[in-house]
Amino acid sequence: VPFSLDPPFDLQIDALALRDATVERDGEQLVEISRSAAAATWTDAGLDIRQLDLLGPQGELHFAGLVDERDGLYTGQAAGRFRWQAGERRVAGRIEARTRDTLADLKLRLSEPLVARVDLALEQRENLPWRFTLDVPAFDPHEKLLPDTTVQRLAARLAGRGSLLRGEATGTLQVDGEKIELQPLR
Repeated sequence: VPFSLDPPFDLQIDALALRDATVERDGEQLVEISRSAAAATWTDAGLDIRQLDLLGPQGELHFAGLVDERDGLYTGQAAGRFRWQAGERRVAGRIEARTRDTLADLKLRLSEPLVARVDLALEQRENLPWRFTLDVPAFDPHEKLLPDTTVQRLAARLAGRGSLLRGEATGTLQVDGEKIELQPLR
């Protein structure tokens, strides 16, 4: 089944405020919400999230975006930032997405548990051609990511391209003082 933005029914939330709530599954608490606010519309015209703010003991999420489908192409833009504690791990960063004509760009910037930049471009064509870059400056994985590891320094710089049919990546990984060249990984 192809992806579709068609809603089962039109939905418009002009303003929603939520305080002191919990989300549970099978009696287990998944999320505790101190404050939340939302304003959104999901109709045949598209999906418009004007505001999505979530604050709780685990962290915060702020997001807004607009997606529309015209002539089989998805257009729009979205941006958000997050800081969240999941178990012992804290994850923080920013995300941006934007489409121009047939090209969709996604940028992810992590600041925790490590600094990382991911740029992804996807063309809205039959084979979905894509390309990406990943840049992870040198860091100590023992501190926030892999407490049981003996590795003291990790870094990565990768770039790749492909489609639904095939892909390849090249770049370098650095583990402690050793440099590993990927030429190319298919």
